[in-house]
Amino acid sequence: KGLHAIERSYEDEFLKGGVTVHFVTSKLDDGEIIEQESVKKDNLSFEEYSQKIITLEKEVLAKAILKVLK
Repeated sequence: KGLHAIERSYEDEFLKGGVTVHFVTSKLDDGEIIEQESVKKDNLSFEEYSQKIITLEKEVLAKAILKVLK
């Protein structure tokens, strides 16, 4: 959630990290979820994990836009 999400996600205790696209509300990251996907952290370096998340962000955003436009 919020700023530096990739760094915080990489360092947390969960085995997966992910990307969520949601509608905007007055609260941070609080809107209804439009699209969401995850990636396994496995033994990825931060650089590898970060690149996977950045690539996933583009894919998930495109899916969310198409979903909203339908």
